[in-house]
Amino acid sequence: MDAGDREILNNFSKKDFSTNRMTLVRTSDALPEAMATFAEEMASALPGITLQYKKETEAPLPGIRVRDNLLFCAAPSGPELPPFLSSLLPPDPEKNSPP
Repeated sequence: MDAGDREILNNFSKKDFSTNRMTLVRTSDALPEAMATFAEEMASALPGITLQYKKETEAPLPGIRVRDNLLFCAAPSGPELPPFLSSLLPPDPEKNSPP
């Protein structure tokens, strides 16, 4: 994680992540150390994020699970980081309500 990524995290730290968790998924393949380090740094920088570790035999690759159906198989950085962080935010009820 570089200085630009830390600045992005700092901007997102003001948002409410209180109901979200990330799961570091291990498979028969080893979890890359860079991915684990990224997740640990991110969880410590964003209050409210809970980090869990889990071994899943059905997962195709190791990664960071942010939703039941969403597994990131690489640590995001740069322009990939804001969409990743947005996936951790609770849904916006105004965007999901019918007109």
